[in-house]
Amino acid sequence: MGDLARAKAVYSTGFFLLTNAAALLEVGKYANDNDVPFAFNLSAVFIMDIALDNVLATLKHADIVFANEDECDKFGQATGMENPTRRDVAKALATYEKHTQKPRIAIVTQGPAPVIVCYKGEDGELVTIEVG
Repeated sequence: MGDLARAKAVYSTGFFLLTNAAALLEVGKYANDNDVPFAFNLSAVFIMDIALDNVLATLKHADIVFANEDECDKFGQATGMENPTRRDVAKALATYEKHTQKPRIAIVTQGPAPVIVCYKGEDGELVTIEVG
């Protein structure tokens, strides 16, 4: 993987899925296999309209996932959640199937409203906080 072997962390936007989803999945797997934190940004609502399967496959590798309010709402709708709050979707993102045992952190920005952060605490309980 060349330069990737020196990475301390990996970050990708969902836009990469539109050009080479297979490469992004390989990078996510590499990050998981080598204990390199992998952050993934949902990036745009339309990506979930045209590449939801690839979003979900990438999410399985993500240690940190970012979404804004529109992407959060779309993720809830695209995955069949009924009338979820953004806190509900943040919980779903944080607990979505994962290839490693390392817990995932979900971060949902909401413009001027507080940022929602969701993660598993030390006792395994799901912690959701609003920051700001």
